[in-house]
Amino acid sequence: MNQYKHIAIFIFSLIGLILFFRIVNFDNQHKKGLDTVIDYIHREGINKVFYKADELKYSGDFENAADRFIGILDHDLSQQERIYCINQIVYCYLWMNEDSLALNYLNEIDSLIYCTNNNEGDWGDFYFNKGLLRYHQIQNNFVVENQCNILMYFQFAMNYHLDEYGTDHIKYGTCLNQIGLFYYEYGQTLDSAQFYILPAYDLFEKHVEWKAFSIENEFGMALLNLSQRDHRPGEAHVENALNLLNNASYKNDIFLAKCLNLKANLLKKQKKNIQADSIYKKAITLVKNKNNHLVLEVYSNWIINLCRFNLSEQDFNNIFDTIQVFNSDSFGNKYRLYGYYFFGKDDKRSIRYYNEFLQKYSKSQLKDRNILSEIFYSLGNSYEAIGEFDSAFYSFKTNMLNGVEIKEEEISVNDLMKPKFHRMKRFNFRLYGEMANVYLNKYKKFAREEDILISYRLYQLADSLSVIQSQNEDAILTYQKDAGDEFYESALEACYLMGDNSKSVLDQAFLFSEKMKSYILYRDMLQIRDSLDVETSLMESKIYFFEKLKKRYILTENQIKEYSNLIEKLKSHLSNLNKAIPLENTLKIDFVKEFLKPSQTLINFTYGSKWIHLIFINKDTTVFLQLPNEKIEENINEFRDILTDNSNGQIADFYRTSHFLFKKLLSPVSDLIGKDTLIIIRDKILNLIPFEALTIGDSPEELNYKNMNYVINNTFIKYSPSWKVYVETEKVGKKISNKFHVVAFTYGSKSKFLLKNSERMLDSLAYIFKNGKIDIFKNEKCRKSIFFDKSKKCDILHFSLHALSISRNDQLWENMLLFNPTKVDGDTLFGYEIFKTHLDAKLVVLGTCLSAFGPSDYREGVYSITRYFTQAGVPSVISSLWEIDENRTACLLSLFYSELARSSSPSSALYQAKIKYLRNTDEFMANPVYWSGIICNE
Repeated sequence: MNQYKHIAIFIFSLIGLILFFRIVNFDNQHKKGLDTVIDYIHREGINKVFYKADELKYSGDFENAADRFIGILDHDLSQQERIYCINQIVYCYLWMNEDSLALNYLNEIDSLIYCTNNNEGDWGDFYFNKGLLRYHQIQNNFVVENQCNILMYFQFAMNYHLDEYGTDHIKYGTCLNQIGLFYYEYGQTLDSAQFYILPAYDLFEKHVEWKAFSIENEFGMALLNLSQRDHRPGEAHVENALNLLNNASYKNDIFLAKCLNLKANLLKKQKKNIQADSIYKKAITLVKNKNNHLVLEVYSNWIINLCRFNLSEQDFNNIFDTIQVFNSDSFGNKYRLYGYYFFGKDDKRSIRYYNEFLQKYSKSQLKDRNILSEIFYSLGNSYEAIGEFDSAFYSFKTNMLNGVEIKEEEISVNDLMKPKFHRMKRFNFRLYGEMANVYLNKYKKFAREEDILISYRLYQLADSLSVIQSQNEDAILTYQKDAGDEFYESALEACYLMGDNSKSVLDQAFLFSEKMKSYILYRDMLQIRDSLDVETSLMESKIYFFEKLKKRYILTENQIKEYSNLIEKLKSHLSNLNKAIPLENTLKIDFVKEFLKPSQTLINFTYGSKWIHLIFINKDTTVFLQLPNEKIEENINEFRDILTDNSNGQIADFYRTSHFLFKKLLSPVSDLIGKDTLIIIRDKILNLIPFEALTIGDSPEELNYKNMNYVINNTFIKYSPSWKVYVETEKVGKKISNKFHVVAFTYGSKSKFLLKNSERMLDSLAYIFKNGKIDIFKNEKCRKSIFFDKSKKCDILHFSLHALSISRNDQLWENMLLFNPTKVDGDTLFGYEIFKTHLDAKLVVLGTCLSAFGPSDYREGVYSITRYFTQAGVPSVISSLWEIDENRTACLLSLFYSELARSSSPSSALYQAKIKYLRNTDEFMANPVYWSGIICNE
């Protein structure tokens, strides 16, 4: 009997130990955060009571969860249990936007919680609910306490949840995101919003079981993308939020309208105004019968988008006749919209309307940071346009200091340049740039030296603060277009007007000319050189573009998510311009002089809307000039038209345009160039002309293409998209060993696209490079798959193929090499595919039409097939500026390869080949259309 007793005691003891360790383990799991959707925060003994209700809540079924929690209130609960239960009811009602019901229950907790000994989790729930309710009331235009109190509630909630659960918990993540959203909409700094929203995003990405609660975080990420000009990933995030809303068991029309409004804003920023109009109308349908802040916001954004359709003043007036919400708006948003409509059309009227709005808006307890930023920025530009420079400066300064507590009564421009101001991250470089513009224009009107000095210092400061927050290609290009291009042009003008050729001013001018020039190209070259992993290479995956082409520009939901996730991962690796691109030493005059060889000269052109800034550097001299760009574009277009028309009857017009371009672009420094090798850095439309075909001196009496004095007769010219790119290609090395390995592609005799002379030229390479290895792939072997297989380990890649160059700026990566010209299929090599293929080749020769031509995007340069190979790591690329004659090109390239066998320098070999060609050809074939369009980019 005793034996059985001992066995029973042992069994019960064992069960007790098991239960004890399970409880301890459960508590440890609770503290660390669980990999389950259920938040086990209940006290021992009541888990089963709340389990099902919590399960409904964390699955997103808030309506049924609230009903179940309400049912539990009828049970015999302790005071703590009752507080927990009511907190969850309030939480569910707030998610459903049932604020009045939430308020009733929150008032009940208010009378209980201060009289009870509660744990941190209950206090966290209470303060989170209190903050969220007040946040909703702001958006519904209720009068509430100071916004700092709302932020304080969220911060209390975050700290309580942090103490109770740690950082790896859904409640902590939700608090982070809510604080970030509040900072974005009502705070004064975007940096604070990022500080909270991005860590929350990492948490929600880590825990897929929290998916139902990631809606607002996806919304917050899209807001950040919008602020960073990162529009495509922003679209992806807001689409994720919309999909989660559509799949939710409850319908939240208000938040759905907010998401649609944000999506339309992202489309509007991309100038997709028709699509944006459609989305705004969907949002309006959801909220038009409500009377809150969101209704005004959506209607206002829709009307701003309508302004992009060039509405007449009468049509604009008629809009307000059909929208009643503006009649009851005590803050005068109608005046704000009239200010926007007249901005840039009638600056005085725009100023008047904006000031009327500000007078009314000053009575609002809460100020929307984004609205005030828009207004003061517009006022600054309008005042500047009408010459009221002090008011312009005041507007930009007010924008910068918006919401910042300043004790001093008056802040001067010198105060703003002190570290206590400019070190605050909230002050973006563009506002300093705008203030610099004000003082620049003030100097041009009144010629006061103090104004140009202040302008110059502000441009310096603005540039030192400039940060590209997103390294996504779309964001960088938008940055260059919206801010960088205009900013650096004005900054260069300020350097020139300083009238000071000191080393510091020249260094600053050179940095301004180069800072954003071919930024993306240089960044990608660095990433390839340093063999960074796939996550740190923004361009490593071009799935987005590939799928865009395959699906005829329509992305599936999964493709959007894939692209979005890729970009977000990359942001953490490339956080700002200075970390991504080490430019400090490269962009100094002394470095340039040391880097250049004794026989080399650099000319760096920066093409602007009014001026061309030219920086000339050789071992002994630095010259900085500001040249008017009048008729430059007109003559470049005519110059190209004459050549591509290929008519000898236009010789006089060719000489006129080519000589005009020489006088404007090279003549100001021609005496300094001499016989030196000339490295030309150019941008925008200057990329489209071969400088060696410009003509020097007076017109010959008997004018023909043979006897003209071309620049090439006196000067060896090399081209590069930027100085930093040139330095990088020099580091890689351009000289080719005497044991060449050539991989070439052409159609062959079996193809109806046979390029006979090109094939003969390639066949002759075996005689030219007797010590080399020549692999020519033609006929059925001229395939893209063979290119991928054979091209990575060779010295020279040659293509005698047809190509397709697209000049539209919305198709930057869609130029292509056609291995099979009958159709765009699997044998078409796209630009983004070239970039993904890291190449060890020292030289690519593109015997194709328009391979150096493509869309030119502001300071980034030409998106051509040439560029793709440079980004793939090839230091020298020979390509064409226009449609080329196959016979003449084959002849020129044959001469080129003969010279290359002797010199091993591609640019030098091409120069010598052109000289020989001109020396041995007749008057007709000396036409620059046959030889000058083939250029070497380094």
